[in-house]
Amino acid sequence: MRKRLVVVLFIFLFLLIGESITYANNSIEITNIEYGIDNKVNLYNLIELKITLQNKSQDYFKGKISVEWWEPKNDAFATPVASRPKEKKFSFSKEFELAANSKKSIILPMCFGDMIYSAIYVKIYNSKGDVILNKQIVPPKKGYNLSIGLLSDQKDKVKYLIKPSQQATSSITVVLLDSSNFPITSSLLERFDTIIIHNYKTSNLSADQYRALKNYIIRGGKLIIFLGENYQKNLSIFKDNFLEGKIMGIKKGDISLNIDEQQVNYTSVEVDKENSEDIVLNDTRFVDFVLKDGEKISQLHIQRKIIGNGVVLVTSFDPFEMDIPAEKRDKLLGFLLQSCYSEYSKFFQGIITNSTSYSYSLGVSNSIYNLAVNVKWPQNGLIIILIVIYIFVISFGNYLILKKFNRRHLTWQFILFGSIVWTGVIFGVANVYKIKQPSITETNFIVYNTDRKGYIANKYYQIFTPLKTNLEIEGANSQKIEPLVKSFKAFVVNRDYANDFEYYPWEKIIFKNVPAFSVKFVRDLETYELPSPLVEMKLNLKDILKPSVEIENKSNYEINHLFVFLSNNMAYVENLKPYAKVVKSFSNIGTDIANGIRNQLYNFNKNRQLNYMYINRLVDLCITSIPENNYSNFYAIGYIRNFNDSQLKVNSKLVKTRGEAIFRVDIKPTWLVDGKMVIPYGIIVPVIIKNTFQNSTSYGPGVQVSYYGKGEIEIEYNVASVLEDVKKVSVRNDSLYGRNNVNEFIYNFKSKKWDRVDLSKAILISESDFGKYLYRGKLRIKVVGFDNSSVASIPLISVEGGGK
Repeated sequence: MRKRLVVVLFIFLFLLIGESITYANNSIEITNIEYGIDNKVNLYNLIELKITLQNKSQDYFKGKISVEWWEPKNDAFATPVASRPKEKKFSFSKEFELAANSKKSIILPMCFGDMIYSAIYVKIYNSKGDVILNKQIVPPKKGYNLSIGLLSDQKDKVKYLIKPSQQATSSITVVLLDSSNFPITSSLLERFDTIIIHNYKTSNLSADQYRALKNYIIRGGKLIIFLGENYQKNLSIFKDNFLEGKIMGIKKGDISLNIDEQQVNYTSVEVDKENSEDIVLNDTRFVDFVLKDGEKISQLHIQRKIIGNGVVLVTSFDPFEMDIPAEKRDKLLGFLLQSCYSEYSKFFQGIITNSTSYSYSLGVSNSIYNLAVNVKWPQNGLIIILIVIYIFVISFGNYLILKKFNRRHLTWQFILFGSIVWTGVIFGVANVYKIKQPSITETNFIVYNTDRKGYIANKYYQIFTPLKTNLEIEGANSQKIEPLVKSFKAFVVNRDYANDFEYYPWEKIIFKNVPAFSVKFVRDLETYELPSPLVEMKLNLKDILKPSVEIENKSNYEINHLFVFLSNNMAYVENLKPYAKVVKSFSNIGTDIANGIRNQLYNFNKNRQLNYMYINRLVDLCITSIPENNYSNFYAIGYIRNFNDSQLKVNSKLVKTRGEAIFRVDIKPTWLVDGKMVIPYGIIVPVIIKNTFQNSTSYGPGVQVSYYGKGEIEIEYNVASVLEDVKKVSVRNDSLYGRNNVNEFIYNFKSKKWDRVDLSKAILISESDFGKYLYRGKLRIKVVGFDNSSVASIPLISVEGGGK
């Protein structure tokens, strides 16, 4: 017995020493790990993980490398997050070989979750499947409120961190970009709030990199191009029709820019001090240029164009080339970053768009199961064969029955019985065929800009699996695809969003062990250009206070729902047939667009009672298409249930998808009426300079709100931002939100005093009064309340004149 114990002990020690030698002799090292751009990423987005391995031994190595993402379990809600056991959410492995005394870089896909509680591991396995190296990746714990990508050939000039005064309390990161680290897909660029091109020739980018930049903008990114003396480099982005402009040459002189740092919180009860000043750039060399279909921000020095869902801002000067104090440069850069948004939308950023997140709690994650998924019936040939067999059996069956049994009176019973049997066979075969096939809904997010160019900015595939299965998804026609890891706008993915799938970047996704009745989401990383808009709209302004709109469907699609928005008014059309035309009047919906759409669908649907899940999903889809500057634009949002069908490769077979589309059409806010350009009431949104009212009512994060009690509010309208050559300005105080016991004033820039006016009826400011009441195209109004009975609301203005 003792001898046996000694033998067992020796065997155990031998194995233990062997295991120690195995690990001690491990010569594979991880020398470097790179991810995202400059090792900075967006959470819950798939990224590239570049791992550099080194074999320090004299032996050839063959093994496997694996990356794993672990997060706390979601089913233990009573337990603090930090104490919950972790579960693997994502893993990917790849076999590799490494010669003796050599290095090798391997690229793997990865996703970073919560930076505090999640864990990312890189593991190396030998040929026996043993783990010989296990290393945890710890991403930076610091989050950034503003992230800027900077394309520059003069990195020595732009090394310092950009800290605009408007963002003084924010954490900002700047990543220097060039052709060596610029990604080839737009999903990696989405981590940037803005990309700046300074003294860089975009022709240095590869075709894929340049395409990624355009896709980034179309999807909603912001791009700033500094021209200046080196405009020949920076304008290389004008090499196609993506941007069109005209250069008249280089000039030299003074540039005066008005920088407004004003609060626009319409429910604020604090005093907001005016802080408006001019930045003068003396003796500056700048480019005289015009951006086609661009909006002029500051004379011709700053011009902006909306492309898809994104914005391109072009300046005549380059702040980095100027010999100006750093404080002034930072203030100027901050102003330019804010100017990437439309004149007033920059103040609503983070209010209007993020306010839609409430809809997630209304069951969006469930509404995905309410998809009108594509029902797969047998091919026409199979149906014809079954019908032929049916006719053959009935015909010859009758003959055989009559001949053998001489039962002519049973003929009709036989035909009935045969019909029932073969109908069951046909539909049974069809059902078996159908239930084995995944059903795919392709959702297209389309936008048409005011220049009439259209884009499919985002495209998502929702794959419904009726049975437990594995799904191997590949892009058709060389499209780039990636799985939707967590959420995107109207789509919220199940909590087990990343469990058991492999991702081969942009080419293939393999979902393993997909449960029955599951939905998986795949994102198309390409954008697609479209011809002229699906609908045309003409605004009728004969009665300026009661406008109507003529809508014409210019496509061969039936538009199932169409919402037209003009300030806080909406017109609705249901089931607009192809090439049909209709005239609709506007109704006021306050400032909560989501509720306006929802109420319309619930209360005024004529043809059928829509179910709640359908309505919630449709509202969510519409909200994703609301432009950022939705209170300074005239636009329409439509839904097409049956859009173009396309194909997606599933399990090595091309599967037909059912297409749907949510589209937005932007319309210029200026309208030609009797040969004159007119901007209707409510389009131009004011900036609040000062507010001392202690009580206020807001209809959502909107524009027209009421203030109660004793106090005063001072506001400013930028008329020149939307119309040149102004001839007339009309101002009135809409009583919709209240007007009682108040005095109203208009600022006289000549006398520098406030002139008393009565806005209960519209007042007209003509060209002869512009010197007094308009300064640099800006108009100021003040409303004063006397006591607790006072009610003040935001005045509205309409403008008439020459055009942009």
